[in-house]
Amino acid sequence: MNWVFAAKYFEVIVYKISTMANLILNKIFFKIINPLIPIWISTEYFIGAHKKLSTRFDGVLDISIIQENEYVYYSFEPTQSAAQYSINILEKKYFIKPYVTSKFRVYFESQEMMTIDDFINGLQVWQKKGTKQTFREYEKISLRQVSVSNISKLELLVSFDGRSYTTLQPLSAVSIRSGFSKYVENGQVKRHHAGEVVGAPETVYPVLGYSLKKELNFQFDNSPTKNTYLEYYQLISAFFTTYLQGKLIADNIQIYDDSFAKLSENEIHKTKFVSNKLRFGNEGEDNNVPSGLKRYGPYAVPDTENLRFIFIYKPRHSESAKKLHTSLSLGLKEGSFSPGLKDYLKVNFKMADQHRIVLESDDPYEELVGKLNEYPFQDSFKYFVIYLTDHTRFESDEDNDEEYYKVKYLLLQKGILSQFIYHANILGASFRYHLPNIQVAILAKLGGIPWKLDTFSTDKLIIGFGVKRTDNNVFLGNSLFFKEDGTFHKFESFQNNSLNSIGDALKANIETVLQQGELNVSKLVIHYYKTLNDEEGEEIERVLKFFNLNIPYVVLTINDSRSKDYLFFDTMYDKIMPVSGTIIELKYRSEYLLSNNMRHDETQFYNIRQFPFPLKIKINKSENVLHDVFDIKQLLDQVYSFSRIYWKSIGQASLPVTISYSKIVANLAAHFPDNKLPENPVAHSNLWFL
Repeated sequence: MNWVFAAKYFEVIVYKISTMANLILNKIFFKIINPLIPIWISTEYFIGAHKKLSTRFDGVLDISIIQENEYVYYSFEPTQSAAQYSINILEKKYFIKPYVTSKFRVYFESQEMMTIDDFINGLQVWQKKGTKQTFREYEKISLRQVSVSNISKLELLVSFDGRSYTTLQPLSAVSIRSGFSKYVENGQVKRHHAGEVVGAPETVYPVLGYSLKKELNFQFDNSPTKNTYLEYYQLISAFFTTYLQGKLIADNIQIYDDSFAKLSENEIHKTKFVSNKLRFGNEGEDNNVPSGLKRYGPYAVPDTENLRFIFIYKPRHSESAKKLHTSLSLGLKEGSFSPGLKDYLKVNFKMADQHRIVLESDDPYEELVGKLNEYPFQDSFKYFVIYLTDHTRFESDEDNDEEYYKVKYLLLQKGILSQFIYHANILGASFRYHLPNIQVAILAKLGGIPWKLDTFSTDKLIIGFGVKRTDNNVFLGNSLFFKEDGTFHKFESFQNNSLNSIGDALKANIETVLQQGELNVSKLVIHYYKTLNDEEGEEIERVLKFFNLNIPYVVLTINDSRSKDYLFFDTMYDKIMPVSGTIIELKYRSEYLLSNNMRHDETQFYNIRQFPFPLKIKINKSENVLHDVFDIKQLLDQVYSFSRIYWKSIGQASLPVTISYSKIVANLAAHFPDNKLPENPVAHSNLWFL
């Protein structure tokens, strides 16, 4: 089956953004002055050569050489190991990118920087920045050519690829157990494959990957309030003005003096105003979650009269437990007053008669198993556990161990909802920022609706897929929504060891919907974590035929790591980040950037504490849709809206819940026994994982 990007049939409704913004994209322009360029070619490999099918050199090499050699080797740098030829890149446009990359490599290495090819015809430049802790630090800038059509105005994407670190001592002087995928040797960065012998150990400096960082006690810097958006802009701007702006490279590549590309009006769109609107209690509306909850309260609260809380903690967490109990019952008076759970979200905060379980052994999990077996649970009550932990994050492996997964599964098996809280946050000065997030997550887990979207339709079946990779296994998380306001959901996980995984998930989702007899689903929207391949597309169509559902479907590829290659900036705003809901068209009616953050308008009065990068979204659909039934603008609005019902915090999430919830479920299932969720209703319908 052929997949086509059929978005050319879609109509995009353009919403002009305020003229207060000046939006630029991290793209610059250059030209090739003389299209006739020298090239060195040989039928034998030589140092620095690239291998290519000989037919690529038709009209350059003698026909006899092409007929006698399937491959030849070439370079754009002079060498005595090959014969010199000339090619016209106007006729051989395939060679534009390798030619420019070759000349850029020589140029930057002459500036005493290291370079390494990336996997998409780009060049990564490493700048030495001194030392950090006990490691040598490098900043990485990527240069990727994104056009070859007009050599008088070629496009170059300039992006910041983060920082890398090496040991200060060579491999011969350090004792390490963890492997590494790159190393620095004699002023060059090189790739290293498992089992491969590197050069002389006294000249090799390993690049620190995650495992090696942990082994060598590298101190991670994960400040959630750091403006990485502004830092990114400053770094690429400085790199551009210092090394690229107006430069003539290799006497043939002219970089234009103009700065980053200014976006025109027809490249800029905006989500609907209503996409920012949220509904709270008493039908109150607000686009800001904290003020909406404060003014109107939560949208819907379950009956919590028979709810009882149990605190589980270790003796060293007793002070944290006391402060948390007081904060949830009476509120927090530090700084500006933060109300308790009852006053803030209308949830009764009542402790169980036996309201605490203190874990004193070195094996808290086994001790908890015994104490829960002896606990006097009463059938007339529902229980909610508050578990104080030594760990900070639970969606990644960075600061985690198996205790969290084991305890979470144990409680979930018993149908008990739980909230894990890092004990040190409770005693910290910033706890007033954490408390509302904890309270909102508790309400959502209990089946309440803190806030919902101001849009509604029942004609679309919206299904999300997220993924968790562990070692050689891939686990697929799946979430189901069939109302655009986000009020219904179901969750499942699958070990993605066959192409049937997406079909199994889709089949289960459709069966759930068909059980809701009053629903009239006429369209299928899938939010997927990667580009759907042909086999996966065929699996979708097979399932639809199984149910005899002749409905159109569209697949939106939403990269769950956010875009860091393409970025756009608002230079009229001192923090650089564009207004949330701004959409940039990267490829004509098929690929977009969506700014998704807490800057809801140009003149808002409240501070922004998080600076997420935009989402990159690709829109494609199957060839079984012969006419326009989807509107791109509505699909992008939907992605944006679904990021606003992330009930793990009161801040705006940058990913839609269709992807983020699915990814969390996949991560947890990957660590659960048999890699499955427990077989009870709570595990598949409540938001227990928030």
